[in-house]
Amino acid sequence: MKNYCCSAATFPLVENYHLLECTGEGATCHVYKARQQHTGQLVALKVLKRSLLHSQQLSPFEREAKVCRGISHPYIVKLLDKGLTTDGIPFVAFEFLEGHTLKQQLLRNGALSIHDTRVFMGQLLDALCCAHTNGIAHRDLKPENIIILRRDVFPHIKILDFGISAFVQDVMQHADTMGTPAYCAPEQLRGEPPSTKADLYAWGLILIECLTGYPAVCGNSIADIYDQQLSPEVIGIPAFLKDHPLYELLNTVLVKQVTERIGDAHTLFRRFRELDFSIPLKPVTADYRDLTSPVTLDNALARMYEKKDLPH
Repeated sequence: MKNYCCSAATFPLVENYHLLECTGEGATCHVYKARQQHTGQLVALKVLKRSLLHSQQLSPFEREAKVCRGISHPYIVKLLDKGLTTDGIPFVAFEFLEGHTLKQQLLRNGALSIHDTRVFMGQLLDALCCAHTNGIAHRDLKPENIIILRRDVFPHIKILDFGISAFVQDVMQHADTMGTPAYCAPEQLRGEPPSTKADLYAWGLILIECLTGYPAVCGNSIADIYDQQLSPEVIGIPAFLKDHPLYELLNTVLVKQVTERIGDAHTLFRRFRELDFSIPLKPVTADYRDLTSPVTLDNALARMYEKKDLPH
C-alpha cells in the first residue's frame, strides 16, 4: 500500500497501539492502520497534524469524536477510542474497514444497478435516521464518505467522516466548514445554522449519481458549482426517471427552498421503501457528446441497463 505521509521512523507513539502503516492524509490529520495491543483488533487511527495543535482545526477533530461517541449504528463507522499520543497530540481510533468508497466504485465500474442503488441508498437513509434522531447533521455526505464493505453475506455501506458534523440545536453557524459544494444544500453554502434537511438534499444528489455514474451538480469551477446550487432553478433529474416513482421522491428532497423540502429522514425512508422498484426505467436512445451536458447525463445512464448487481 502506498505510504501517504511519513516513514515508520516518524510514526507517532500511541500507548497500547502498534502502528502498522500510514494509509492516508487529510487536511487535518494523518490516518494509520494500527493494532490495539491488548485485543489485537485492527483500527484506523486518526492523529491530528502537529502544526494544527493550537489552531481552529482542532475543533472539527474534537467534534467528530464527540459526535461519533453518541452514535451506534451498523451503517455508521464506529468510534473505539480517543486520547493523546505520548507527546500530547490528539488521536481518535475508529474500526478499521476493508473496502472501497462509493466514489471509487462509480469511477471504476460506472453507474450502479437499480437493485444496488436501492440497497445502498436505503442503508444510507437508515443511518441518517439514527444520526438525525440523535440531533446530528452530517453536513458532508458524498460518495467519498461512503464505504462499501463485503465482509458479510451481502455488501453494505458505512458513513465515514463526521469532521464537520453538527448538533442541530447548536445555533452557531459553521461558515468555516461548509462541506463539499457539489453536495451542499443552498442554505449550507450560505452559512445558515445546521439542519438535517441538508443531509436529505445530499442524499438525493448521491442517489442520482449512483444511477448515472456522474455527479448531479458539476461545472468547470467552484464558482460554477455555487451558481448551480444557489440558483432558484431546480436540480435536473435525469429524464429516464420521468416515469419511475423515484422521480417524485427526488423532487421532494431536491427542493432549493429549505422550508419546502422534506425534513424528516424517517418519513423519507418509509416512502423510499414503499416505492415499486419493479417498474422499468425509461429507455434512453439519444446519442451523447459532452459528458457535462444533460443529454450526456441521461444517455451515459443507458449503460446501467447492462449492469449486473454487485457481487454478493
